[in-house]
Amino acid sequence: MTGATRAVALAAVVLVATAAARWLDPLTAIGDIKSDEATYVSMALSVVHDSDLTFEKADLDRFLAIYPRGPEGIFLKRAYAVRPVVEARWPFLSLASTPVPTTIRLAYGKAFIYPVMAAPFVALGGVGGMLVFNLVLLAISLACAVRFCQAQCGRVTGALLGTAFIGASIVPVYWPTPRLDER
Repeated sequence: MTGATRAVALAAVVLVATAAARWLDPLTAIGDIKSDEATYVSMALSVVHDSDLTFEKADLDRFLAIYPRGPEGIFLKRAYAVRPVVEARWPFLSLASTPVPTTIRLAYGKAFIYPVMAAPFVALGGVGGMLVFNLVLLAISLACAVRFCQAQCGRVTGALLGTAFIGASIVPVYWPTPRLDER
């Protein structure tokens, strides 16, 4: 494929994924929210709407507008104010953290990489964008497995082996959940 063909294919995938995210209703696609998924959904919505990962009442209100039964729990932790400290001895630069009272600010208590990476999909397609993001991650996993196996075994055998590997692994079971950072 040429560079222009790849760019057109990528643009088509982004457009279809955005449209699909608008049509996907997470409540019907994957059912009720389970486990600590509420934390990740709330975090992604907070990144999109507030540009932060600080828990506020508005975050809970947004969540309740989407999921009528509400979260069974959202993992929160104490927030810290961090400031750089310059010293005359090694290490010359360090960070000092001071706890912020919980009455002033709380932070989400889960890994932030998934909600930050899913935020553009949520911005484009609502909470259904998280499902599309997970499908993109599944496709990337499949492509990596196939390419690796093709490099080892040849084109056709590698494609079959890579697809079988992903199909037999735990990856397809977890595609609809946002808890990919815990695998």
